[in-house]
Amino acid sequence: MRWKAMKRSWLALLLMLPILLTACGKAEGELVVGGDNTATESKTSDSEDTDTEGSDADDVVYIIEAMDTQEETLTLYSTATGNIFRYPYNLVTRFLDSYGNSSAWSNFTVGTPVEITNRATSGVLTEVRMSDSTWTNEEVTNYSIDQSRNLMTIGSTNYKLTDKTVTFSGDTVSALDLVGANDTLRVTGVDKTILSVVVTTGCGTIKFMNTEVFDGSMIQIGSRIFTRVSDGLVIEVPEGTYTVTAANDGWGGSAEYTVTRNVETVVNMEDLKGEGPQYCELSFTTSVAGASIYLDGSQMAVGEVRQVTYGEHTLQVVAEGYESWNKTLYVNSAKAEIVLELSEEDTTSTDSSTSSSSSSSSSSSSSNTSSSNNSSSTSSSNTTNNTNSNSSTMNNSNSDVDYLTTLSSTLSSLLGSD
Repeated sequence: MRWKAMKRSWLALLLMLPILLTACGKAEGELVVGGDNTATESKTSDSEDTDTEGSDADDVVYIIEAMDTQEETLTLYSTATGNIFRYPYNLVTRFLDSYGNSSAWSNFTVGTPVEITNRATSGVLTEVRMSDSTWTNEEVTNYSIDQSRNLMTIGSTNYKLTDKTVTFSGDTVSALDLVGANDTLRVTGVDKTILSVVVTTGCGTIKFMNTEVFDGSMIQIGSRIFTRVSDGLVIEVPEGTYTVTAANDGWGGSAEYTVTRNVETVVNMEDLKGEGPQYCELSFTTSVAGASIYLDGSQMAVGEVRQVTYGEHTLQVVAEGYESWNKTLYVNSAKAEIVLELSEEDTTSTDSSTSSSSSSSSSSSSSNTSSSNNSSSTSSSNTTNNTNSNSSTMNNSNSDVDYLTTLSSTLSSLLGSD
């Protein structure tokens, strides 16, 4: 009797075991076989599907998650079920663009929407075609994401985000909440629904430390970013390599830093201090007769060479019949010659002139300005101040100075590139 009771207990336990295994913690997703020798987990944690090989319809749109050219496998995310399939391909597999023309493997990048057809019984793909039922926006920078409303706005158009919207950072699966405001995106969707978001150019941050010598002065990051520095300042910038330049009260220098996506780069300002005080031999030339040039409130003659310390200086140019303007000049080179080309007064339009430069100088001015070496300047030309997130604006005792007046256009023409 005891053996029978124990036998019943074990039998009951064995019968209950499948129930316990089923009830304890849902699996992260179904194991979906995409070929005769590979399998991978679904992304959908609550999936109740029982997908097996070939269960997704051929007209389903997939998003490429990875292409392994060595193993010759293609990892696809199903926008219908949220499952991930990994399929083998070979030299027989046809890769086609959305028009049905042959296309190179290299064009099938992460985030590309595709449709797969004519799968062989072995699981090897015979055809992969870019979807013609979807749209893709490249180089998207004007966007906002509101996850609380499942909404993404591109320009002025709203699109729906779903639990099957997949996000990538480069070639890696990421998350929407890691997309930064300054990232550049490639967005794919169908109608008004977002299928995938790929961060093609991400951002990192630069943190400035030991800034005592430079506190309150303007620093330059690359050729387009200027900001006031203070200890512990953190600024977000697109990934890439930048020359960071600083100058203040006779001290200053430059150094290169590489910013990596989602990584903080620390700049020790002591490394930019250099040996000081340092001086620059500065001069100005202009073709405008009768122009009066004032540096730090003191008049200079055209062509006169004056020795000034590294750092911030005020510059004012006045000429009859021309727009007068004020600049804040940042000096950080041993020698600089700045060519001043003033704009004639025009009461019917606002400032519309351009800037140009040579060598490694930088200048932001509403008048036509050329400079050499490493002097940099900003101006307001008595126009309304405009700022952006990468700038700081101060009120000078002589003028309102906008450090980034039309910065994109003026510095693009000024320096061409970083």
